[in-house]
Amino acid sequence: MEKCNGRDNNRLPLYKVVPLIVPFSVGLAVSDFCNFRCVYCKHSTILEKSQNDRMLSWDEFVNMANEVESLCIRGGQKVKVVTICGTGEPLTHKMLPQMIRYIKEHNWAERIELTTNGSLLTHDLSDQLVEAGLTRLIVSVQGINTKTYRDVCGYDIDYPRFINELEYFYTHKKKCFVYIKTVDIALKKGEQGKFYDMFSPFADMVNIESVIDVFDDVDYSKITVTDNKSRYGYTYDERKCCHDIFMRLHIETDGSVGVCSCKNPALHIGNINKQRLIDIWNGDLHRKYMKLHLMGRKNEIPRCASCDAFAKTGHPLDNLDQHADEILQRLV
Repeated sequence: MEKCNGRDNNRLPLYKVVPLIVPFSVGLAVSDFCNFRCVYCKHSTILEKSQNDRMLSWDEFVNMANEVESLCIRGGQKVKVVTICGTGEPLTHKMLPQMIRYIKEHNWAERIELTTNGSLLTHDLSDQLVEAGLTRLIVSVQGINTKTYRDVCGYDIDYPRFINELEYFYTHKKKCFVYIKTVDIALKKGEQGKFYDMFSPFADMVNIESVIDVFDDVDYSKITVTDNKSRYGYTYDERKCCHDIFMRLHIETDGSVGVCSCKNPALHIGNINKQRLIDIWNGDLHRKYMKLHLMGRKNEIPRCASCDAFAKTGHPLDNLDQHADEILQRLV
């Protein structure tokens, strides 16, 4: 087990390879529903079920996955990683193992990741996820005891059962990589070492991340957040150009396609229910947004104007600022 920031450090400097024919990373949201109400998430602001929350049907998922596959086929390469994630809890979807198997069988992603709070894991579900082809499980832990869970996410977790399920998954994971993380506000002074000691026996990597201001609906002034602090522990490096819009896309349950992972709502560039994904990724709107960032004019994009979250989430090798003119020439 290693203590690390959870990022893939086996990467080229991003400026050398953008613009991309196929995004490096694709996120798929399969459910908007969550059993947690974490104080730093938009679900903490929702008292009743939102009228806009959706659960993907099987046909909607197949269409979503096939759109990504078509983009990969046209581009002649796989995406490096597909992550089943979003603002909802993926394990609330009963067909999640079948979805992972579908992606695996169609072979358009090098890695298949799942980001989850882990509370709904069972022995049987863990076996299904592994057998389906999951290559990386990312578990977000909200504290080291039941009381902290109640305080941070409003959930009365059966902590011994939770630990038992994580141990079972790790014991039966085969080649699946297990990454367990928590957030700084879920640990009291002196609990950091206990967190590592508690979860290291059944994880390949553990980490403590910093909470950053992601959701517009959340009042982060009420949460202990350190300004100008990198989410993953890097030295904060102010940037003018977002890396996400060059390398990542995320498809939401309503078909909306976003190109940022650090803000919610995201910066949208289209909808797969109205356009082909290949036309969205290679479209004029996406190109326009990339150019504005490279020219230092991101403030002309309302969604990006007040955002500095990308500077708090970006890998040092993804900083494009010093090479903006060079990249801009490739987009002309």
